[in-house]
Amino acid sequence: MRTERPEQRLISAARIIRHRLLPAPAEVLVAQGDAVGPDQIVAQARREGDIHAVDIAAGLQVAPRDVHRYLLVEEGQWLAAGTILAEKRPFLGRAQVVWAPVGGTVETLRDGRLFVRGDPLRVHRRAHLPGTAVEVVPERGVAVMCLGLLLSGVWGAGGEARGRLLLRVSAEGAPLAADTITREERGAILLGGILDSEEVLLRAAAVGLAGLVVVSLDPDLAQAAAGANLPVMSIQGFGRLTLAAPILAALAPHEGRTVSLSGTNADERYGPELIVPLEQPGAIAAAAEEAEATLLGALVCLTRPPYVGALGRIIALPDGTPSTESDLPGQAVEVRLEDGRRVIVPLANVELLG
Repeated sequence: MRTERPEQRLISAARIIRHRLLPAPAEVLVAQGDAVGPDQIVAQARREGDIHAVDIAAGLQVAPRDVHRYLLVEEGQWLAAGTILAEKRPFLGRAQVVWAPVGGTVETLRDGRLFVRGDPLRVHRRAHLPGTAVEVVPERGVAVMCLGLLLSGVWGAGGEARGRLLLRVSAEGAPLAADTITREERGAILLGGILDSEEVLLRAAAVGLAGLVVVSLDPDLAQAAAGANLPVMSIQGFGRLTLAAPILAALAPHEGRTVSLSGTNADERYGPELIVPLEQPGAIAAAAEEAEATLLGALVCLTRPPYVGALGRIIALPDGTPSTESDLPGQAVEVRLEDGRRVIVPLANVELLG
């Protein structure tokens, strides 16, 4: 019987492949087999600008049917932002003027509103990871492979960033304090404890952090974190949860290295994640193959009651054995917990820690 692997929160050595795509049609700028850097643009595309409706009637305080008498532009005309679109000069007093909010092309006048299409936009997709373009998707982009450490989060928001990794967290689960974030950390990706104060988010944005990773997050702060203007990832999700010691131990040697953070992953098949690119690719590839070969002896964290947060090691892979949690048939694993207990749990309720 083939045993599926459980969700793996931490992979200490892995081949990581992420698709870096744009909607078609896009221009692919690298070839299969090319080495790429994390900030390298691998695909680009030209997109039409958005339509902006300018209420001329309201701006001039006239009836919609009379707007054409005051227009200074015509359909099809290109104009710069700030161009005067319409002007009304009374016999006494100051003239009333309406300006173009954006640069673009005049589309049409309808019901007293002038519609302006913004200038075309050029959108880019960067590699995000240092590695190799292992696949080209025509008119879309590429798949980039990187060897490194992968830490998956439960919740995230705010796009992507790259920066040096800084650790401000302990296994005891202390909250992240705003005064520990200093201006010297501008451009860094900081990993802290529990996020329970909006002041931390405000400080992170003011200092110029590239990204923020926290152990857990007060659910009342989720909306503020999503609007913090930087990528934010919660490793454990919501609440006041502590960081598993093996995760901290795995990250500690890499403090100061440049990492890639996805609060919202551009590859829609994956969730929020922190990736630490690693050197010595031969040794890493061998370790990745070894890690993929077996689950026996793997260090795991259990994710559902009554064992949520408990650590242990997989000691057996029962075939078709119902789990003690649900009594339902299906894939399960037997785990020896740190306190010596042996439990059988569903494979889906287990996260690998390395």
